[in-house]
Amino acid sequence: MPLGYRVNPLQNAASIPGWWIWAYYISPFSWALRTIAINEMQQERWSKPAPGNSKHLTLGQEGLDTFGLFTSNHWIWAGVGYLIGFTLLMNVLAFLALKYYSGQQQRASVST
Repeated sequence: MPLGYRVNPLQNAASIPGWWIWAYYISPFSWALRTIAINEMQQERWSKPAPGNSKHLTLGQEGLDTFGLFTSNHWIWAGVGYLIGFTLLMNVLAFLALKYYSGQQQRASVST
């Protein structure tokens, strides 16, 4: 990274310095990883009660809570929507850059 700080997608958002939190929330890798983690931890095999848990969370919710991730299913669709929107935005920006970038100017040549 150019400024010497890397945002780990599994890093708890509370442990990221305030001036870097924007990178955590706009990173498509973070959104994809959170979406996949929430989808996995909402499965039936993770729905057993977590042992020694006073908050009455399931194993999956406890796992998500450990990393500070959201636990509700609507965040899956928010992640999918973000990734689709990010992909479309990057494609539009690439199209515009290629359309208006002229590249090297052709030099006039004399053929004999």
